[in-house]
Amino acid sequence: MERRRLLFLVVLVVVLTGCGGVSDAPSEPGTIDNSTNGVNNQTTTDSEPTEPESSDRDDDTNDAVTDGEDTDDAVTDDGDADDSLPTDANDDSSTDDVNPRNPYGKDELAVYVDTEAEKREVSSEIEDALAYWEDNADEHVRYEIAYTQVEQPANADVHVKFENVTSCGTSDTDRGQINGCADLVESGPVDTAEISIQTEITRPILEWTLKHELGHSLGLAHNEGPRDLMAPKTPKYHEQETTKIHIKNDANIETRLVEEEVTKALDYFTDEENVEKEPLNYEQVGEVDQAHLIITYSNKPGICDISGGSCIREGEYEAQTGIYVENTRNRDTLAYHVGYWLAGDYFDERPEEFNTDSYEERKQWPSE
Repeated sequence: MERRRLLFLVVLVVVLTGCGGVSDAPSEPGTIDNSTNGVNNQTTTDSEPTEPESSDRDDDTNDAVTDGEDTDDAVTDDGDADDSLPTDANDDSSTDDVNPRNPYGKDELAVYVDTEAEKREVSSEIEDALAYWEDNADEHVRYEIAYTQVEQPANADVHVKFENVTSCGTSDTDRGQINGCADLVESGPVDTAEISIQTEITRPILEWTLKHELGHSLGLAHNEGPRDLMAPKTPKYHEQETTKIHIKNDANIETRLVEEEVTKALDYFTDEENVEKEPLNYEQVGEVDQAHLIITYSNKPGICDISGGSCIREGEYEAQTGIYVENTRNRDTLAYHVGYWLAGDYFDERPEEFNTDSYEERKQWPSE
């Protein structure tokens, strides 16, 4: 069997603006924390003219906005791997009627999934990924396939294991967190195709990664087949067909008020007249690990490594982006802070309306 080992890196591009370059902040510079998994954490604050500033990280500090440099995590192929496979063949079916393009020599593949290291129930994502290829393999790899999950790895044609993926047999792993690896099965005979999946990935990216890696096991390299799925990089949160967003309220105010302000910002980017790129199509979800993007409003100081303000950085799960807004006094400018970070992904250069340190102007954003 000819196969190559592919790696898949998490593309959590956490930048000043998400995916764009460094932009000037509307007020004084702040600090950047590069200590979290190699991802830049940027902060943003604004000043309220009626309140004095404080140097302490507490709830009485005014908003501020600071920008940093962006990190572009890439996904690369890791070249050829050891071509040796287990010698125990588990294909006892006749190959007389099997499509010759099928390297497995059988129309039904046995799949063993080892989820011991994954603490969550992920059967739904696994079943959806398998069903996707049952429905679409004929179109993209030109042979039909069906999957049956088995309870013993020795009986498997495809072995999926959840684990801490640190390497896929390549030294080129310093440009981002690896999301998964898979054998690229291009010809047979095949004994077992191996797939590794990083644990604790946010659920929508988990399902995406499972489909991606299964695609490799069926013979698709990067940018082959369904291009949005087999791309060499994880789509960023705003590039998703539907961006799943969770709004989290850690402050002692009504969640309804937080959601109203956040929705103002989100809806601004759903209007194609307001943005330079594809408008945002979003869906609000109820659980943190169901989201591509979490937006957290908190009165806990220090989230953004600056007194008050807001920042964009990694979320609570792997492959998740988070926008955090500190300090209950920022509620009046909450929409602006969320909009400021979203604008970084929708404009090559932020519009002038975001380049302001006027508390009143920020409070009124978005203006009618």
